[in-house]
Amino acid sequence: EGVASEITELGEIVMKDGRVLGHRSLVRYYKQSLKPRDPKHADLVTRMIRDYRAIGLPGYHPRSKRNEKSRKDVLEANKRFMKLGFKGNKQKHFKDSTAPF
Repeated sequence: EGVASEITELGEIVMKDGRVLGHRSLVRYYKQSLKPRDPKHADLVTRMIRDYRAIGLPGYHPRSKRNEKSRKDVLEANKRFMKLGFKGNKQKHFKDSTAPF
């Protein structure tokens, strides 16, 4: 059981029980997640995601817009912070606070 019976011309190993082990050079094709072409299956996927959201499974909930900062808000905050840093860094004279005068 589980012993290789043959190797195909693509480098895939075909096991005696019919399972096929792919070659590492073809991993980009194995990792593809193709969308179903049959509309019946598309409805099934949509219903499954809706059901998963209903029971609260993690990873199936849309992101909350209330707690998210938009990219524009973050960029504006960074810009204000940089302006403040530049204004504070422009010293005309330095006064030593430890000097006796």
